Amino acid sequence: MATNIAVLEGHLTKDPELKVTGSGKKVCSFTVANNKPGKDAGANFIDCVAWEGRGETISKYFKKGSQIVVTGRLDQQVWKTQDGQNRSKLVIIVDDFSFIGKKEEKENLPTDEEVDEGFDLSQIPF
Repeated sequence: MATNIAVLEGHLTKDPELKVTGSGKKVCSFTVANNKPGKDAGANFIDCVAWEGRGETISKYFKKGSQIVVTGRLDQQVWKTQDGQNRSKLVIIVDDFSFIGKKEEKENLPTDEEVDEGFDLSQIPF
């Protein structure tokens, strides 16, 4: 059995983008900046994808600069460019997230029950 677990803490680089797929599922895309260790080492920029209720909650309560912790799994997305070149990138498919940061950023956040309302059991892969 293979293990695929990702945990990431950082700040959103821009406002999350919520879209609806052709089949009607909601998907939220966002990027998290995660500082590299060491003085002046820069940051990693990690793309994340959250589906349905989780995605809706993230798009509603997070914005550029918000601090977040996400847990999920890595997924390699592969595509061809217009000139036929193969391209790929790793993204985190979000299974869970946490609100962290300043107290004023946490005001008016949803309860666990409100977040779980949008949870769909069909999202579980087993």
